[in-house]
Amino acid sequence: MMMMMIIMIIIIIIITVTVTVTITITITIIAITITIAIAIAIAIAIAMAIVMVMVMVMVMVMVIAVVIVIVTVIVIVIGNSNRTEWSTIQGVIAREISKSDEREARGQFENTNTITP
Repeated sequence: MMMMMIIMIIIIIIITVTVTVTITITITIIAITITIAIAIAIAIAIAMAIVMVMVMVMVMVMVIAVVIVIVTVIVIVIGNSNRTEWSTIQGVIAREISKSDEREARGQFENTNTITP
């Protein structure tokens, strides 16, 4: 009878140790899994932040490029319109000066403008 009790106590101890070890291993696996999940979540958050910063930088570069193109086009249009305007004015002035020089050379300098009341 005594032997039977000792065997039962040993079986109870083995079962208790087995359950305790199983629970400890399970808790450890759960803790490792949670740690890995948190690390993955942090890595994903960092990657997303990096991608967002890269996208914002690309958008800013594109906006700056568009502004530069618009300013360049405006400068070219204003420059060309002024150049065209001035070249026309210069042409008229040069033509009138050459006409007056020709008239003076022929002795026919006269006022061709008429004043109307």
